[in-house]
Amino acid sequence: MPDKIYLYVPFEEKAQVKNLGARWDGERKCWYIERGQDPVPFRRWMDGDREADGGEQDYSIVSERAYVASAQTHCWRCRARIEVICVYCETGLVDGEAYVDFTVSNITAVDDSLRQQLERWPSFRFGYSRSERKRYVANHCARCGVLQGDYYLHCEPAGAFFTLKHARAGRIGLEALTGRVCLNGDQGFEP
Repeated sequence: MPDKIYLYVPFEEKAQVKNLGARWDGERKCWYIERGQDPVPFRRWMDGDREADGGEQDYSIVSERAYVASAQTHCWRCRARIEVICVYCETGLVDGEAYVDFTVSNITAVDDSLRQQLERWPSFRFGYSRSERKRYVANHCARCGVLQGDYYLHCEPAGAFFTLKHARAGRIGLEALTGRVCLNGDQGFEP
Protein backbone atom coordinates (compact mmCIF):
# COMPACT_ATOMS: atom_id res chain seq x y z
CA MET A 1 0.00 0.00 0.00
CA PRO A 2 1.37 3.44 -0.84
CA ASP A 3 2.17 5.69 2.13
CA LYS A 4 0.71 8.72 0.36
CA ILE A 5 -2.78 9.43 -0.95
CA TYR A 6 -2.49 11.99 -3.73
CA LEU A 7 -4.99 14.81 -4.09
CA TYR A 8 -6.16 16.92 -6.99
CA VAL A 9 -5.99 20.50 -5.73
CA PRO A 10 -6.64 23.50 -7.99
CA PHE A 11 -3.99 26.18 -7.52
CA GLU A 12 -6.44 28.58 -5.89
CA GLU A 13 -7.24 26.01 -3.14
CA LYS A 14 -3.67 25.13 -2.14
CA ALA A 15 -3.72 27.24 1.05
CA GLN A 16 -6.90 25.49 2.16
CA VAL A 17 -5.46 21.95 1.89
CA LYS A 18 -2.18 23.05 3.44
CA ASN A 19 -4.06 24.45 6.44
CA LEU A 20 -5.92 21.13 6.76
CA GLY A 21 -2.60 19.26 6.94
CA ALA A 22 -1.88 18.16 3.37
CA ARG A 23 1.74 18.11 2.23
CA TRP A 24 3.42 18.95 -1.08
CA ASP A 25 5.35 16.27 -2.98
CA GLY A 26 7.87 18.31 -4.96
CA GLU A 27 9.01 15.35 -7.01
CA ARG A 28 5.49 14.46 -8.23
CA LYS A 29 4.31 18.08 -8.07
CA CYS A 30 1.17 17.08 -6.23
CA TRP A 31 -0.50 17.53 -2.82
CA TYR A 32 -0.98 14.43 -0.67
CA ILE A 33 -2.00 13.16 2.76
CA GLU A 34 -0.36 10.35 4.70
CA ARG A 35 -2.04 6.96 4.82
CA GLY A 36 -3.82 6.80 8.16
CA GLN A 37 -4.52 10.53 8.18
CA ASP A 38 -8.27 11.30 8.38
CA PRO A 39 -9.35 11.55 4.71
CA VAL A 40 -12.77 13.13 5.37
CA PRO A 41 -11.62 16.78 5.23
CA PHE A 42 -9.86 16.03 1.91
CA ARG A 43 -12.66 14.03 0.23
CA ARG A 44 -13.43 16.66 -2.40
CA TRP A 45 -9.81 16.61 -3.60
CA MET A 46 -9.42 12.84 -3.53
CA ASP A 47 -11.72 11.82 -6.32
CA GLY A 48 -14.72 12.89 -8.31
CA ASP A 49 -17.05 10.12 -7.20
CA ARG A 50 -19.08 12.19 -4.75
CA GLU A 51 -20.93 15.42 -5.03
CA ALA A 52 -19.53 18.32 -2.99
CA ASP A 53 -22.26 17.79 -0.39
CA GLY A 54 -21.29 14.14 0.10
CA GLY A 55 -24.14 12.66 -1.96
CA GLU A 56 -23.69 9.51 -4.02
CA GLN A 57 -22.74 9.74 -7.68
CA ASP A 58 -24.43 7.74 -10.44
CA TYR A 59 -21.97 5.90 -12.69
CA SER A 60 -22.36 5.42 -16.43
CA ILE A 61 -19.85 2.54 -16.67
CA VAL A 62 -19.91 -0.60 -14.50
CA SER A 63 -17.67 -3.64 -15.02
CA GLU A 64 -17.07 -6.90 -13.18
CA ARG A 65 -14.15 -7.78 -15.49
CA ALA A 66 -11.87 -4.78 -15.68
CA TYR A 67 -8.10 -4.42 -15.92
CA VAL A 68 -5.39 -1.81 -15.76
CA ALA A 69 -3.68 -1.74 -19.15
CA SER A 70 -0.14 -0.37 -19.00
CA ALA A 71 2.27 0.72 -21.71
CA GLN A 72 5.40 2.80 -22.16
CA THR A 73 5.54 6.11 -24.00
CA HIS A 74 7.44 9.40 -23.90
CA CYS A 75 6.29 12.52 -22.07
CA TRP A 76 5.25 15.15 -24.61
CA ARG A 77 7.06 17.88 -22.63
CA CYS A 78 10.31 16.49 -21.19
CA ARG A 79 10.54 13.37 -23.44
CA ALA A 80 11.22 11.08 -20.46
CA ARG A 81 10.15 7.46 -20.94
CA ILE A 82 7.10 6.92 -18.71
CA GLU A 83 4.52 4.29 -17.90
CA VAL A 84 0.94 5.20 -18.80
CA ILE A 85 -2.17 3.27 -17.86
CA CYS A 86 -5.85 3.10 -18.70
CA VAL A 87 -8.88 1.12 -17.57
CA TYR A 88 -9.78 -1.72 -19.95
CA CYS A 89 -13.10 -3.54 -19.57
CA GLU A 90 -13.42 -7.03 -20.99
CA THR A 91 -17.16 -6.77 -20.34
CA GLY A 92 -19.33 -4.09 -18.83
CA LEU A 93 -22.40 -1.93 -18.92
CA VAL A 94 -22.35 1.54 -20.45
CA ASP A 95 -25.49 3.46 -19.58
CA GLY A 96 -27.16 0.11 -18.88
CA GLU A 97 -26.22 -1.44 -22.25
CA ALA A 98 -23.83 -4.43 -22.43
CA TYR A 99 -20.49 -3.96 -24.21
CA VAL A 100 -17.28 -5.97 -24.57
CA ASP A 101 -13.62 -5.05 -25.07
CA PHE A 102 -13.45 -1.31 -24.48
CA THR A 103 -11.12 1.15 -22.84
CA VAL A 104 -12.20 4.14 -20.79
CA SER A 105 -10.74 7.62 -21.25
CA ASN A 106 -11.64 11.07 -19.94
CA ILE A 107 -12.58 9.58 -16.55
CA THR A 108 -14.45 12.15 -14.48
CA ALA A 109 -15.50 9.98 -11.51
CA VAL A 110 -14.48 6.69 -9.90
CA ASP A 111 -15.97 4.69 -7.05
CA ASP A 112 -14.02 4.08 -3.83
CA SER A 113 -13.02 0.54 -4.80
CA LEU A 114 -11.48 1.64 -8.09
CA ARG A 115 -9.85 4.71 -6.54
CA GLN A 116 -8.14 2.53 -3.93
CA GLN A 117 -6.90 0.06 -6.53
CA LEU A 118 -5.55 2.86 -8.74
CA GLU A 119 -3.46 4.28 -5.86
CA ARG A 120 -0.73 1.85 -6.97
CA TRP A 121 -0.22 4.19 -9.93
CA PRO A 122 0.17 7.65 -8.34
CA SER A 123 0.91 9.24 -11.73
CA PHE A 124 -2.66 8.35 -12.81
CA ARG A 125 -4.66 10.95 -10.91
CA PHE A 126 -7.03 13.84 -11.30
CA GLY A 127 -5.68 16.75 -13.27
CA TYR A 128 -7.03 19.75 -15.09
CA SER A 129 -6.66 20.07 -18.84
CA ARG A 130 -6.57 23.70 -19.87
CA SER A 131 -7.01 22.79 -23.55
CA GLU A 132 -10.13 20.72 -22.83
CA ARG A 133 -11.20 22.91 -19.89
CA LYS A 134 -12.10 20.00 -17.68
CA ARG A 135 -10.92 17.94 -14.74
CA TYR A 136 -10.39 14.24 -15.27
CA VAL A 137 -8.24 11.30 -14.23
CA ALA A 138 -5.20 11.27 -16.47
CA ASN A 139 -1.65 10.07 -16.66
CA HIS A 140 1.01 12.52 -15.49
CA CYS A 141 4.71 12.40 -16.22
CA ALA A 142 6.55 10.93 -13.22
CA ARG A 143 9.51 13.19 -14.00
CA CYS A 144 8.06 16.65 -14.77
CA GLY A 145 4.45 16.17 -13.54
CA VAL A 146 2.74 17.37 -16.73
CA LEU A 147 -0.63 15.87 -17.69
CA GLN A 148 -0.52 13.43 -20.62
CA GLY A 149 -3.70 14.01 -22.65
CA ASP A 150 -6.04 11.07 -23.19
CA TYR A 151 -6.72 12.12 -26.78
CA TYR A 152 -3.14 11.38 -27.83
CA LEU A 153 -3.01 8.10 -25.92
CA HIS A 154 -6.36 6.73 -27.12
CA CYS A 155 -7.26 8.40 -30.43
CA GLU A 156 -4.02 8.90 -32.37
CA PRO A 157 -2.67 5.92 -34.36
CA ALA A 158 0.69 6.16 -32.55
CA GLY A 159 -1.03 6.39 -29.14
CA ALA A 160 -0.26 3.77 -26.50
CA PHE A 161 -3.91 2.64 -26.27
CA PHE A 162 -5.07 3.25 -29.85
CA THR A 163 -5.35 -0.49 -30.32
CA LEU A 164 -5.04 -3.23 -27.73
CA LYS A 165 -5.99 -6.20 -29.91
CA HIS A 166 -3.30 -5.55 -32.52
CA ALA A 167 -0.52 -4.34 -30.23
CA ARG A 168 2.84 -6.10 -30.49
CA ALA A 169 3.27 -8.89 -27.94
CA GLY A 170 4.47 -7.52 -24.62
CA ARG A 171 3.74 -3.88 -25.55
CA ILE A 172 0.68 -3.64 -23.30
CA GLY A 173 0.43 -5.31 -19.89
CA LEU A 174 -2.85 -6.18 -18.20
CA GLU A 175 -3.45 -6.43 -14.47
CA ALA A 176 -6.86 -7.52 -13.21
CA LEU A 177 -8.86 -5.20 -11.00
CA THR A 178 -10.81 -6.91 -8.23
CA GLY A 179 -14.56 -6.80 -7.84
CA ARG A 180 -16.99 -4.46 -9.50
CA VAL A 181 -15.65 -1.10 -10.64
CA CYS A 182 -17.84 1.90 -11.38
CA LEU A 183 -16.78 5.06 -13.17
CA ASN A 184 -17.79 7.86 -15.49
CA GLY A 185 -15.88 8.48 -18.69
CA ASP A 186 -15.82 7.85 -22.43
CA GLN A 187 -15.72 4.30 -23.68
CA GLY A 188 -13.50 3.60 -26.68
CA PHE A 189 -13.57 0.68 -29.06
CA GLU A 190 -10.96 -0.71 -31.40
CA PRO A 191 -10.54 1.39 -34.57
